[in-house]
Amino acid sequence: MATVKDFKALLETIDTREAFFQKGVVLKAFQLPTTRAREVAMDQIYDLAEKFDIDQADMDVLLEQAHKQAAPVSDVFGRTEYIQEQHPILTVFSARELQDKDITPPRFFVEGLLPQGLALLASPPKYGKSWFVLDLCLSVAAGRPFLGHRTNRAECLYMALEDGEGRLQDRMNKVLSGERAPTGFYYTTRATDIAGGLVGQLDSLLDMAPEIGLVVVDTLQKVRSPSASKESAYAADYRDAGALKSLADRHRVCVLLVHHLRKMGDDGDPFNRISGTNGLFGAADTAMVMTREKRSDANTLFSVSARDFDAEDSILTFNKQSFHWERLGSADAIEQDAAKRAYENSPIVLTLRELLRGTPTGEWVGTMRELMAAGQDMTGRNLAASPRELTGVITALDHDLFEYDHIAHRRVRNGTGGARHRFYLSTVGSLPQTVGGEQQSMIPATAAPL
Repeated sequence: MATVKDFKALLETIDTREAFFQKGVVLKAFQLPTTRAREVAMDQIYDLAEKFDIDQADMDVLLEQAHKQAAPVSDVFGRTEYIQEQHPILTVFSARELQDKDITPPRFFVEGLLPQGLALLASPPKYGKSWFVLDLCLSVAAGRPFLGHRTNRAECLYMALEDGEGRLQDRMNKVLSGERAPTGFYYTTRATDIAGGLVGQLDSLLDMAPEIGLVVVDTLQKVRSPSASKESAYAADYRDAGALKSLADRHRVCVLLVHHLRKMGDDGDPFNRISGTNGLFGAADTAMVMTREKRSDANTLFSVSARDFDAEDSILTFNKQSFHWERLGSADAIEQDAAKRAYENSPIVLTLRELLRGTPTGEWVGTMRELMAAGQDMTGRNLAASPRELTGVITALDHDLFEYDHIAHRRVRNGTGGARHRFYLSTVGSLPQTVGGEQQSMIPATAAPL
C-alpha cells in the first residue's frame, strides 16, 4: 500500500497536464491507507486539475476507475477494512433555469452529417473507409462540399495509423487530382494509445492549435487501451470512447473514429454489427455504417444514427476514376425508383396494359392459364412457372397496379370451371377488399385510358 510520503513525492513530479494523466495520481490517492489521507490527497489533486485546466468530466472518469481499484482503508486501531465513504450532496438544477439558459448550438463541420462530438465510421475491412475520411478531411480543410453536403471550413488532423507516408501521399494526390493540399490539413502516421497519454497529447495540441476542428483516428484499434484483467469489455469500450468524447466536448471539435463491423449481424440493424460492445455505439454522438448485400456490389448503403439531427440513409458509390465517394441519393428514394422500374418492366404489367387497351370497356376476364398464354404471345416471356404462382405474384402487384395504372382486380366465381379473374380500369375509389372469400372491388368500372 502506498504511503503519504511516497504520494507527496509523486505530486512534486507532476509539472504538465500530460504527466497528470500518465502518472495516475487519482488512482494512487485511493491506495493511501486512511480516509483522511485520501481526502487531503484529493484536495491537492483538485488544485492540480485546476492548474492544468482538467475538467470535471475527465475527473469523473478517473474517480470511477480509482473507486473500483481502491485499497482497503485502515481504521483508528490499525485494522484494515472497507469503510463506506460519505458522498457529497447531489446537486440539482431548476428546469426553468435550463429553459432560460443560453446554450451554444452544436457546431457542424459537414452540415446534416457531422457535428462536434464523438463520431464513428464503421464498415467491413477493405470497403474504402480510408478513402472516405481522407476526402472528408481534405474537403473540410478546403471548405468544399462533401457527399453533396456543405462544409464549414476548419483545420483537420488525420491520424493515418495504418498507412505509411508513401501510401498516404499516393492516395492524397489521387484525391486532389493535381491540386495542392489545402492549408490546415495535418497528418500523423504514429501515435501512442489512450492509456499511454493520447488524450493528454491531443489536449495539448488543440490548446496550441484551436483552429483544428476535426480529428480523425484511423483506426480506433491502433489506440485502444490494453484491457484490464478485471474490467469488462463494455467498461473498456465505454472508458476509451468516453475519454475521447470528453476531449471532443471540451474543445468543441469532432473526433471521428474509424472502426470495423462484424461479419454477420444479429438482425437488420446495421449498427448492431459495430465491432466490440454497445459501449462504443452508446458513447458516440454520431455513428455512420457502410454495408452491402454482397462485397462485389457497386453501391453501398450508408446508414447514419445521430443525437443532434435527423439522419437519412443514403446510397453511395466509389468513383474509381476520381477516387471520391459519391452520393447517388437517399436510400428510400432509390429503393422506390428501383421498385418502379421493376414494375414498368414487369411482363405481367405489360400484358395487362395491352389486354385492357384492346377492349372497348377497358376490362379483361379470364383464368390465370389464359393470362399466361396472352403474356407469352405479347411479350415473349413467361409470366410465371404455373397459374398458382402467377396468382400469388399478381396479388402482390395489386396495390401497384391500382396506384400506377388504375387497374383494379378481383376474383370472380366460375362454378366448377376454376377461378377467373377480372381486371378493369378505374380512376376513383379504393383498392379492392376481400369480402366473403372473394375480392370485391368498391370501385365502379369506369373505363379510363392508360
